[in-house]
Amino acid sequence: MKKVFFLLLLKAIGAGSSLLLGMAISRYFGVDILGQYGLVTTYILILSLVANWGNYVHIIEFNQRTIRPQFLGFWALTSCLITAFSVWLFQFEFGLWYIGFVVLFYSFFYCKSSIFIVNQMQYLNTSIDDGLRYLLPLIFILAFSYFMEGVDFFWLYFYATFSLFLFSACLTKKYVKNDSKSTAYHYKDLLKYGTIPTLSALFVLLNAQFDRIILSYFVEDKAVGVYIICYSFMALISYFSASVMAVVTPNIVNLYKQQEYTKLYHYTKKYTVFLCVFSFSIVAISALIGDFLFYLYSVENTYEGYVSLLILMLGVSFSQIWGFGMTLASYTENKKILLKYQAIVFCISALLCIFLAHLYGIIGAAISTALGVNMIKALVWNYYRRENIKLGII
Repeated sequence: MKKVFFLLLLKAIGAGSSLLLGMAISRYFGVDILGQYGLVTTYILILSLVANWGNYVHIIEFNQRTIRPQFLGFWALTSCLITAFSVWLFQFEFGLWYIGFVVLFYSFFYCKSSIFIVNQMQYLNTSIDDGLRYLLPLIFILAFSYFMEGVDFFWLYFYATFSLFLFSACLTKKYVKNDSKSTAYHYKDLLKYGTIPTLSALFVLLNAQFDRIILSYFVEDKAVGVYIICYSFMALISYFSASVMAVVTPNIVNLYKQQEYTKLYHYTKKYTVFLCVFSFSIVAISALIGDFLFYLYSVENTYEGYVSLLILMLGVSFSQIWGFGMTLASYTENKKILLKYQAIVFCISALLCIFLAHLYGIIGAAISTALGVNMIKALVWNYYRRENIKLGII
């Protein structure tokens, strides 16, 4: 538990950095640029996940403390292909061709995170992923905006992310070894292995962030920016949940493989209760200081913004009661079951989001997102319940 609390502290710093970055973008460049930034990062996350093609899952599932150059070569091949497409896409959609290269950087961050996790370097990994990833762009904005006028935010974002990529690559270099005892990899096998985890993770990401893309077709960039603000505070809960999962995932997988289901239930129940208490506490605080939260972004609070904020935060908080089913399914033989559920939920959520966003704008998108998060977790929870495996408080 001490490890979890320390990671929570690091996550708090990362979450604070993320919020400060959003505030800086909104104050220096406008809430419409914040909305565009939200769309850009959504595309980056989706494309970088495809570019990685399940390599990060392979590293954790097979406990690869070091990786062979051939394995890294497969990552480079898939990442470069998707990056080339991304350069064209970002130029076509936003006129920001150079942001396409950020997809390559983020694809590498997936591998880096898995390598650090299996080598018990969660503190360093969290510091990079949830600290420097937001602090560097923030520092670039404050520094360049102070000394220069008319600076373009997205070029600053590119240079900051590129700097973090170089730093991460230097730290990861020592874990790339041509060890004769390690498994030899064939690209065909890695391509086949990565299909299910990539599609599975892609559906999770789409369920969580596809609302931004849909919203962009129904509302102005300024409204998308307000929604991004709401989403940022909801992400506070996700950040803290991720820090817990980074610690408990290996133990959950091991207890499941050893069929220690009673121990597994008590272990997951303890952390599920902890996450529920923490999450609903954040919701209560946000409900009380909603006006102040929007003021920090130099945006006037509106009825739509406040209601969307509460819906999103209540949705993700309530989803904690379903336990760690998705975490377990992601790293065991149940990937296909998870993929099926995710595909079903994505189709329902996407249609629901289109319908509700058209009628109610950002409030409709918030409702569909909150329902989607709970639907997928409830389906996986029910699957394990039928197998007499309890992974939470119910």
